Amino acid sequence: MPIPLETTPLTPNSLMVPQIIISTCVRDGKLVIGAHITMSAAYVDNQGNWTPTGQANTVVIEDIEHLDEDIAGLAPTVMAVMGSIITLVATLNSIRKVL
Repeated sequence: MPIPLETTPLTPNSLMVPQIIISTCVRDGKLVIGAHITMSAAYVDNQGNWTPTGQANTVVIEDIEHLDEDIAGLAPTVMAVMGSIITLVATLNSIRKVL
């Protein structure tokens, strides 16, 4: 027997990215960079208040230098973003002296 809802579910009207994980490994003497990008549906009201709607999924990019055919056209953007992240990490390391 179904349990009736006490509230009306929100219909998503926006996409948020709650998590991006960048991974690196050495494979056959080369540095391989991958990413896991989690996308989640959300509702945003007119005042800018966000409410997650519970729908989420993850895109996995195994190697940013060898993108799947359907996203290969994004290669220049992916490489530009990675360049910015590498610059950020290098600057953080320089300031915080992590390694």
